[in-house]
Amino acid sequence: MILRYKPTLRTAWVLREERFYDPYSVILSPDAATPGPGFNVWAITLGHDRWLTNNLLWRIEGKLYVSEDPIFQRGNALYNDNYLATTSLAVRFNNRKNH
Repeated sequence: MILRYKPTLRTAWVLREERFYDPYSVILSPDAATPGPGFNVWAITLGHDRWLTNNLLWRIEGKLYVSEDPIFQRGNALYNDNYLATTSLAVRFNNRKNH
């Protein structure tokens, strides 16, 4: 599910919910340290888009991953959750203005 709120022509907020479900390990191979069968992770993302120019978009996102099993490693321990923050710049190489 994706929710998008665009308060101005050059800014937008995005809230995205995702689920990664691979119970038979078809996409992700099992790890000996990972308990339980398959892979089942839920994620939620909050992002902000800012058009710096008509062809240059800056995006910043924060994401939370949650799993039933402790599969995320921090130091020498495994946890059920993980956090991620990313930023990016995207360049558009045409003249259309559809943001």
